[in-house]
Amino acid sequence: MEGETKGNGTTKNRAYWARRGFDAESPGVCNTFRAPASKVA
Repeated sequence: MEGETKGNGTTKNRAYWARRGFDAESPGVCNTFRAPASKVA
């Protein structure tokens, strides 16, 4: 499927988490265990 990689989520989701960590200047904001399923699918 376009934009998908096995085990790493969609391109859109990876970009979301990269931007979130970059903007916060901390990887600690990227707690995918507490995120809604729509943000880690």
